[in-house]
Amino acid sequence: MPGETDGGMGFDINYGGAKDLQLTAGLPLDYQTGQDDHVGIGNVELAIKYKFLHQSDGTLVPDVAFFPRAFVPTAGKRFGTRRLSLLLPLWAQKDFGKWSLFGGGGYTINPGAGQRNFWLTGIGLSRAIGDRVMLGAEIYRQTADADDARRFTAVNFGGSYRLSKHWSLLASGGPGIEHSRSQGRSVFYAALKADY
Repeated sequence: MPGETDGGMGFDINYGGAKDLQLTAGLPLDYQTGQDDHVGIGNVELAIKYKFLHQSDGTLVPDVAFFPRAFVPTAGKRFGTRRLSLLLPLWAQKDFGKWSLFGGGGYTINPGAGQRNFWLTGIGLSRAIGDRVMLGAEIYRQTADADDARRFTAVNFGGSYRLSKHWSLLASGGPGIEHSRSQGRSVFYAALKADY
């Protein structure tokens, strides 16, 4: 709604369970500001990423991974539908020296009264600058996820800065460029990443 800000914060935990296999858990705290302010537990996210194709020098073959994600209905009614939803995407990346081209998309099964299943897709390009900095841009699109929603397209610009061997700062943001008045004028993201 106009004048309303929605967002979330929390922890993403990733663990390399085996070769080419990553286990992920997202533990969110959601918030909403506007006419009324609300804070509450979001839906816990559980995912498994399996990379089944590997890029190689001298070819156009990218890394390709299947990354299904389950959104467990742990949120209250304000921040969720109280129904299990599933994202079924494919993601790909190809590196060209200091440049990386990445993207993909998938289908989300989104049950519940007034909800719709929907598609999302995106593509991005990033470049390493020195040993510590990476800058990039992406465009992404999502079809309507509810009966009263509209499709949404946005552009993000962002980057990362490696603080030390194990810690990095990540940030991105940008405007909505399709139906932004109803679906979101802008999107921002910031994170502190730890690699151990």
